[in-house]
Amino acid sequence: MAVNPIPFDTIEQCIHDRFDDIANKFPDRPAVTDENLTLSYSELQKATNKLAHRIIDLFGSKPGNVAFLIDNNVYQIIAILGILKAGGAYVALDTSFPEERNNFILEDAGCKMLICIEDNKNEARGLSQGIVLEYADQWLDEIPASKPQTAVLPSDNAIVLYTSGSTGKPKGVLQSHRNMVHFIKRMSEQLCILPSDKIAYYLSSGFSAHALPLLGGLLNACELKTYNLKSGNFFGFSKWFKESQISFAMMIPSFLRHFLSVQDRKDSYPDLRLLLLGGETLYRSDVEKALEVFDRNTVMVNIYASTEAYIMRSFIIKHDTIIKSNIIPIGYAVEGMELSILDEKGNPAQKNTVGEIILRSEYVTEGYWKRPELQKQDFTTDPANKNIRIFKTSDIAYFLDDDCIVHIGRQDEVVKLRGYRIDFGEIINILLESKDIREASCVLMKNPQGIDHIIAYVVPSGSDAPDIVYTQSMLSRVLPDYMLPSHIISIDALPKNDIGKIDHAILPEPEWQAEDSIEKEAPANDTETILLEIFEKVLKISPIGTNDNFLKIGANSLGLFVACAEVEKKFDIKLDIKAILETPNIKSLAAFINNKFLHS
Repeated sequence: MAVNPIPFDTIEQCIHDRFDDIANKFPDRPAVTDENLTLSYSELQKATNKLAHRIIDLFGSKPGNVAFLIDNNVYQIIAILGILKAGGAYVALDTSFPEERNNFILEDAGCKMLICIEDNKNEARGLSQGIVLEYADQWLDEIPASKPQTAVLPSDNAIVLYTSGSTGKPKGVLQSHRNMVHFIKRMSEQLCILPSDKIAYYLSSGFSAHALPLLGGLLNACELKTYNLKSGNFFGFSKWFKESQISFAMMIPSFLRHFLSVQDRKDSYPDLRLLLLGGETLYRSDVEKALEVFDRNTVMVNIYASTEAYIMRSFIIKHDTIIKSNIIPIGYAVEGMELSILDEKGNPAQKNTVGEIILRSEYVTEGYWKRPELQKQDFTTDPANKNIRIFKTSDIAYFLDDDCIVHIGRQDEVVKLRGYRIDFGEIINILLESKDIREASCVLMKNPQGIDHIIAYVVPSGSDAPDIVYTQSMLSRVLPDYMLPSHIISIDALPKNDIGKIDHAILPEPEWQAEDSIEKEAPANDTETILLEIFEKVLKISPIGTNDNFLKIGANSLGLFVACAEVEKKFDIKLDIKAILETPNIKSLAAFINNKFLHS
């Protein structure tokens, strides 16, 4: 068995041509295994050729976009490669997607064919009105197993990947054969993917990251081990992971937390050589917990990737790696991906200064399927080189002094509240430091009076809910007042969208009425009474208790400046805004003013 990576002599090659080169060189090596079946590279090659011929017989070569609806198994792999060999671009549906989403994708992509298997034919028929239905697990013996002759170019579309649609309708991202082969080449060389690797393939094909294990395995003569999460569970996954001797896997951080939460102290994974982590922010607490479970030989790699360009940065973590920050960096440059960070004025950001990540590369997506307005908004062509495209990622990050990048979230996850810039990742990281909390998330939410509040959601690591009072106290010891959540809500699970990301739109609201019904502490002297009238009038918040923290009840910096001016006029004193921030409630501010008069 080969122990060295198989070199990529060129990226000017189609995905299926690279696969056929591998199959011809290693015909008897196992290519893909599911719970019922194992196919060698030669057997997989013949099956995909047959399906490709069937597609060509129906629609000719280059049939456009072709969809499939098959969970992770051998037949899904046959469908993907068969579509590519016919000259089409594959479009992934998922049996866990809502019917509305699957129908939208089918219609939007203009698919003429939907490939399924016998087991889910009824579901596929419900979606395929006016579309030819084909079965990946049934092909006729008389169909030739020879390689179909199609004039597919490396620049042709290979995949149409649909985003989650969390900010509107899902959009299809186009990826060419050339882009995907280059992506696998740079990943294979950087991570040293070996033909001896057994690669875990369990991610939904509707999630763009499925292409990392799928193509990383098949284009490097590895064995894909498929697992269907919908029919199993996390305990079953761990057992399968170990028994399958998985050496290479990818997990998003929230999945990693689930995986680690079900581990027994006796569990170990000596075969795991490489673990890719990406898709969400990775925290130091995640790494520390992972190091307790994984073998010293396991290397973790935190990657920065997107549907539009795949891997753009990587940060290698070993057992002796020194982690200096709460948020794990996304790391250093990879071949062909040039990242810069621009500040709010569009200028290059200084080191350690936050800005938006901008990508320049020849290997960025050609754009969005039928979305010219979004394409114009997110992509431009480099005027000096028409082969290079520039992509505005909407991701927020900063450069460290050594050109390593720290990613702190999306533009819509870094908010301004009462004049302060707040990164929810900092709050989440501290919450995850608690052994009682497995997952956490934060949102900015308006109360019935229209005042913004930070709301934190936590998922317990055991059967008991975390102690909310203790959690509030833990946060208050390390965070400034303006970053403290006004509510911490314990829930059984964070709701996820179709591709496994947290769906913030359907998180439950706090019990605002219960908060408003709490009896407020009344003024105890004339100074407190006057201050209460001023702050309720200026801040337009009522009622205010004399112990209520101005920042926690929703006061913004402008309101505090106006209130400060009113207090100065009423008491004929000079009052710096700093005094209000240091005495952030009526009781302590009244004591400060009375003490000032006492010593004047």
